[in-house]
Amino acid sequence: MDDTEIFKNFAEYLHVQHSLESDTVKLIIDHSKVVVIPKDSFLLGQGQICKYVYFIFSGKAISFLTGLDGKASTWFFHFNGCNNFIQNVFAVDYKSFLSEDISAISIKTLSTVVAIQLSKKDVNLMLSLSVAFDNWIRTMDEKIFILTKRRTLPISHVLKLLYRDLSRDSAPVFEPDPKINHA
Repeated sequence: MDDTEIFKNFAEYLHVQHSLESDTVKLIIDHSKVVVIPKDSFLLGQGQICKYVYFIFSGKAISFLTGLDGKASTWFFHFNGCNNFIQNVFAVDYKSFLSEDISAISIKTLSTVVAIQLSKKDVNLMLSLSVAFDNWIRTMDEKIFILTKRRTLPISHVLKLLYRDLSRDSAPVFEPDPKINHA
């Protein structure tokens, strides 16, 4: 499939799924490019600043964190298929992309990936030119926030339970002196 066909499918997706008008779709297409990324390539490395957003058209990638012990923990799988529970999530570290701070995650291809790439510079330009683009990006940000929140809630619940169990079994950090009024 050539770039024209990929952009045509992407334009249809933007129009149908997000009700974007043709001028906004054209703006996005004009400020993005199709990239083919080989298997085992890094779209983003932990400790780098995220400069690109990838909409994966075909192929698979993984987002993961590497702990101080060197062990990798999977954060998210990125691929688009008819059986996906969640589709059309950008492969990006939003926090790094928006704040220009170093990334806490790595994103690596698991197969050859064909993606539409948007640069930070082009996203900023489109934000300044189009309210509709701004609204679309905010909607996508909200979707990923909800997804991330759902993913972290179980983790935070487990941490609360662990803390409760640890604090119940350990000596208090502060032993009040009975001779002193602590009120």
